[in-house]
Amino acid sequence: MSRRSRRAALAVAVLPVAFWAGDGHAAGCFADHFAVPYAPRLEDGRGALTDRGIAIGGSYTGEVFSNLSGGLGRATTYDGLLTLSVNADLTKLGGWQGLCFHADAFQIHGQSITAEGTGGLAPASNIEADPATRFSEIWLEQSLFQDRVSIRFGQLAADTEFMLTEASGYLLNGTWGWPTIAGFDIPEGGPAYPMAAPGIRLAVRPTDSFEIKIAAFNGLVAEDCSERDAQLCNPHGVDFPIGDPPLVMGEMAFRYDIANGLPGEVKLGGWHHADTFSDLRFDAGGNPIAVSGLKGATIDGDHAFYAILQQMIWQPAGAKDEQGVTLFGRVMGGPEDRNFIELYTEAGIILTGLMPSRPDDAIAFGYERTGISDAAQAFDIDSGALIGRSYEALAELTYTLALRDSWTLQTTLQYLWRPGGGYTDPGSDKLLKDSTVIGTRSVWRF
Repeated sequence: MSRRSRRAALAVAVLPVAFWAGDGHAAGCFADHFAVPYAPRLEDGRGALTDRGIAIGGSYTGEVFSNLSGGLGRATTYDGLLTLSVNADLTKLGGWQGLCFHADAFQIHGQSITAEGTGGLAPASNIEADPATRFSEIWLEQSLFQDRVSIRFGQLAADTEFMLTEASGYLLNGTWGWPTIAGFDIPEGGPAYPMAAPGIRLAVRPTDSFEIKIAAFNGLVAEDCSERDAQLCNPHGVDFPIGDPPLVMGEMAFRYDIANGLPGEVKLGGWHHADTFSDLRFDAGGNPIAVSGLKGATIDGDHAFYAILQQMIWQPAGAKDEQGVTLFGRVMGGPEDRNFIELYTEAGIILTGLMPSRPDDAIAFGYERTGISDAAQAFDIDSGALIGRSYEALAELTYTLALRDSWTLQTTLQYLWRPGGGYTDPGSDKLLKDSTVIGTRSVWRF
């Protein structure tokens, strides 16, 4: 099927959703569906426009990062992200009960401190990406049964709904959102910032405390891009690839309160990619590919499972819902024979609203470990390396200063052990030294 035919098929496929009315309502059309810090907030909209069913929002994030030592060498970079979004309540606009529309676009510019300085697997900033002006998500969502069921269809990003630990959004490194294991093991990095893919998502919330979500995405975010960066192959986010082996994701979440009403949440989920993959160490004859020079044996499909825990453990008297001390943790793993990263773990603590004079400020600390698979380590040894890549670890400490409702200033200190999992310094046989990074970010929402 040609690219033009695929785009036409996508447009035809949208029509049944766009012309199917349900008995839900669109009260959530202006809710902030994002849980990532680069997105604008759309709760309040723009006065008269909101009354008519349209909410427009935007944000600008600018940041300076410096790699002080280790990694690829000392470096200082600036990068920025302009995000524009629009939500539409089609109940108000056209009388279609329970139907919402959403679209957003990015303007990304600047340099990556990870590429210039740290050389790590975990990107030091969660807005790092190839400079471009691109569309991201474009979708319709139909709510049914008093918002207990919703169906979302269009160009979707998985990192706005799956694998999320909301508390870790105060941290700046990219791995706290879309973890390194997903970015490296899912082909082309998966449908996550700044990329999205055609897909459909079903969410069912039988009670206020329990929710199940399942989604199917096109398995690639760019067409004909096996040897290149997918962001360069689909630079403006308008290719809408269709017909590749699908990526299926599922997650269930249970929310609860412990003593004194302290909220907590447990999530269990996983993903499966239906494409074929290559064994990282052995060819079809069982010989090491580093010796035979042949392609790795073909393996059908890939998958991973994850668990997330978020729990508030203390809250001062009279505090807002989100103010207090919250712990979070996440673990994710997949088969080692076809994946570069086999096991990912993280944990952290968030402290918000602890100073009466600064109720909206926050302090956050997180630690994560990215475990390289046994097969990838063995391939390094088979290839003659004295030490195989084994793991990368990261610790981050941040402080968020809320200057106004629409303006925050944030500082970060990050320390990276074994950047790249144990890559050698270019031009020598020594491992990259541990990296120390500092950074300052300003976010203005409008």
